[in-house]
Amino acid sequence: MENESQEHFDQLELLLDEQRAANEQHQRNIMERQRLQNTLQNYRDQFEERLKEQIDELTAAREQLRRDLTEQEQVKKELQKDRDQLELHLKEQTAELAAVNEELQEEVSKRRQTQEQFKQQTDELAAVNERLKREIKQREWVENKLREHRDQLEQRLRERRAEVIAANEQLEREIAQLAAANEQFQSEIAERE
Repeated sequence: MENESQEHFDQLELLLDEQRAANEQHQRNIMERQRLQNTLQNYRDQFEERLKEQIDELTAAREQLRRDLTEQEQVKKELQKDRDQLELHLKEQTAELAAVNEELQEEVSKRRQTQEQFKQQTDELAAVNERLKREIKQREWVENKLREHRDQLEQRLRERRAEVIAANEQLEREIAQLAAANEQFQSEIAERE
């Protein structure tokens, strides 16, 4: 029974180690997600700043177009160039945001799997702990029964020993009485002779 208890304790320790490893992995996943969120926010801020700069440039170009009709064609070309650059930049930013979003989705999926594994391990640990408690209670019950049985045997042994001592004393008294009677009988025989 002691070996079984030790084996359960070893299993419990192993589960606790696995639980600690899962918790550490969970903390790393949370930090990685925070990093990705910060990166996404930086991209968004940069995108908004660049977009504002592009809008300002386009506004300035429109003002220049109104002020100087002679440079209208050149301004149109520059405006088209700016628009092309902005569109390209938007496509690049959209692709980056899509990649970051995909990474975030994968991280969320991994986190869900980690949480499910954590719950399963917690349930298993609780089951092992409950089984171990029952076995400890059963062992205590057996030990108490053995202790009671031992006490009863010791009490019976003491009583039997007292009975043997009393019987021995009684036997010694009877032997002494028989010896005295024998001596008296021998004395009477000697007197008759």
